[in-house]
Amino acid sequence: MAQGMHYATGGPQAVMLHTNVGLANGAAGAINAAMDRTPLILMSGRTPTTEQGRFGSRTVPIGWGQEMRDQTALVREACKWDYELRFPEQIVEMLDRAAAIACSTPQGPVYLSLPREILCGEVPGLDLAAPPRMAPARIAPDPAAIARAADLLAEAKRPLIIAQRGCGTSAGFDMLAVLARDWALPVCCWWNTALALAEDHPMHVGDDPGPWLAQADVILSLDSLAPWGPDMHPTGPGAQVIQMGPDPLFARQPVRNFAAHVTVACDVADGLAALGAAMDLRAPAPCVAQRSARIAKASAATRAAMRAAAEAGGTGARMTGPCRTGAWARDPRAPRDGVVRAWRAAGAAGAALAWLMASRAAFRRAGLVLPRRDGHEDRGPRAAGCRDDGRRQLPVRQPCGVPPDR
Repeated sequence: MAQGMHYATGGPQAVMLHTNVGLANGAAGAINAAMDRTPLILMSGRTPTTEQGRFGSRTVPIGWGQEMRDQTALVREACKWDYELRFPEQIVEMLDRAAAIACSTPQGPVYLSLPREILCGEVPGLDLAAPPRMAPARIAPDPAAIARAADLLAEAKRPLIIAQRGCGTSAGFDMLAVLARDWALPVCCWWNTALALAEDHPMHVGDDPGPWLAQADVILSLDSLAPWGPDMHPTGPGAQVIQMGPDPLFARQPVRNFAAHVTVACDVADGLAALGAAMDLRAPAPCVAQRSARIAKASAATRAAMRAAAEAGGTGARMTGPCRTGAWARDPRAPRDGVVRAWRAAGAAGAALAWLMASRAAFRRAGLVLPRRDGHEDRGPRAAGCRDDGRRQLPVRQPCGVPPDR
């Protein structure tokens, strides 16, 4: 739910959980928040350490049963920062610090442990309505790295963009659409968790990077945890790889050895804006027009195959997920002001997320959040379906409780 509110509002969220058992239940959500870079202040109570003599001491048997030597370990690896409150008068400053760190680039969850004796303490004179004293730290793209990336893309004969986590904002979404169109840059959304390019954009080439990677000479990876499968998708010899994102080397992952010949650390929307400005200073090569026509033809063929596969799924005794979701999307009664969540169905047609065949504007907007593809298995309906279209006031929607195919 907190993730869904972040998608809808763009602001940081806070979650309060009950001691170690609540924190254990929330651990999967913390992993999702970390993988999605959701600014989240995660808090939980801590069972009292004293057995008697203090206001807040243990009073029921669960006070003994819920004690842990290291409760924070349940979420430590998923959080950017953690702290256990020691004195009640710390609460305002520590919340300020927690919020600033959660919202700093790269954004992510933080954890604050709240022992019961501290919560029961009296602190007169706290100004809980005071404005924050700490501002988040943001990073800007390195101009030299942007220039190198622009040179590589402008000179590329067979470029490829792989985007897994969207473009950050509606402005970033629009900028990628322009870059892809003007420079004939094919965009693949393999294992994506958010929409980065309209699925009916002529430069959108589906979610299978294999055929494009094999021939690519320059690859731009946009905030992609695993832009391709090394065992499944060999890259072309000598291919240059540009990694762009809030943490382009994904330092949180112990093993992630994808090439990064050019590394651009920044929010994706900022990086795309800088890249767009740099590309404007360069002239497209003569091959760009021919490449554009070739990619558009392949993109149209991919969409036609998706449509055929989804429609074929309704001819048997059991309607498949792609056909079911596509039919819902084409239903004139379906809401036009929101975004639908569709389950990832089994098989190649399901991997394409068949609602894309509907060609409705509601499915082509920035920030569409897809089912969980990394970290914990699934966000669930609480978060999927929210997006940012500039108004940030959209409800979460889910089609008819449709379960995933098994």
